[in-house]
Amino acid sequence: MLQIGEAVSKLPEEVRALKKDVEWSSIKGLRNVLAHRYGTVWLDEVWKTITKDVPILEDDCRSLLDLLKE
Repeated sequence: MLQIGEAVSKLPEEVRALKKDVEWSSIKGLRNVLAHRYGTVWLDEVWKTITKDVPILEDDCRSLLDLLKE
């Protein structure tokens, strides 16, 4: 999830604007929490993110790639 957050931070704003329903800033924010606040990370929330949110993000990224190919 750290790598996902890093990748999101490198996406140009015009690319992120193509998928406005994705919470890009929340993804970057989670990366910052995981990287810098080890003691305040709730493992159940991390697990929920991995199992529920990451697959949705994968679908969003695939559709974004399709948009960029057009």
